[in-house]
Amino acid sequence: TKVSLKPLGCDFSDNSTVTLSQRTINAVPVAVNAAYCEKDFVGTWMQNDLLFKAGVEKLPFEQKFAEDLVNGAASEIEKIMWQGDTSKGTLNAFDGIIKIAEASTLAATNTYAAGSTISSIVDELIAKLPTEVYSAGTPVIYMGVDSYIKYLQELRANGNLVINQAGWDTAAAPESIIAPLSRGVKVIGVPGLDTTGKFFASYMENFY
Repeated sequence: TKVSLKPLGCDFSDNSTVTLSQRTINAVPVAVNAAYCEKDFVGTWMQNDLLFKAGVEKLPFEQKFAEDLVNGAASEIEKIMWQGDTSKGTLNAFDGIIKIAEASTLAATNTYAAGSTISSIVDELIAKLPTEVYSAGTPVIYMGVDSYIKYLQELRANGNLVINQAGWDTAAAPESIIAPLSRGVKVIGVPGLDTTGKFFASYMENFY
């Protein structure tokens, strides 16, 4: 949005512009097909849980199997949302955020030198965030959980993250953290960016 202010008067002239842009993720229906045969469990530790009665079989741990399938599907969809690319052999159900953002002329890109610390990358990303991001919503940096864990370790080593010695054995890593000396920039690790080495900075409402 570009706003130009002028003295209030009785005449009206259009002196401001509002431009709406959109990046479309063409999500498609997906399915999980899995078949189990109760005879495959004979001779395994689950054999005693098999129920055979007059030709009627009951598969053990049905709920556990179903939950594992649901969790596995959710994990795969999380990867596709970020890494999806219809031109590739895997994770190709639809194009994800990485491909869409890297093809956008509105998104700035930056390449980091090998061996850069996560802290230095975060600091540079924050320095390059347009000031408009802070007024548009919650400023955020997304990275893989693998990078996020390293970031937390760096913060702890630098004294920016302190764990109470009395509760160190029960202290859990926070799911997100505000970057030190930033204007409330939230850093979040997401499994969909694991192993990619890619970071995305914007305001949270810009990601759906």
